[in-house]
Amino acid sequence: MKPLQVSLLILAALLFFAGLYSVIWPQAGVLVHPTNGPRGFNNGNYVEVIGTTGARGYGIIAIVIGSGLASLAIYRDKNEPPSE
Repeated sequence: MKPLQVSLLILAALLFFAGLYSVIWPQAGVLVHPTNGPRGFNNGNYVEVIGTTGARGYGIIAIVIGSGLASLAIYRDKNEPPSE
């Protein structure tokens, strides 16, 4: 396995298990999103207050992204010979 594949699998596992934690034990919190002004300059931050339902939603998104990254890391091109 190549080092890039290993690092992608580690990132995918972190996202998957963090999302799973957020789905099983959701916690209300505050997220800060950077925003841009009309001309593209940083105009401040947008604060989003999320409840337990929103935390579960973000957890599901993290699980889906982690699963997608894992499948991309495991996928092997059919023309590429297997590495030993």
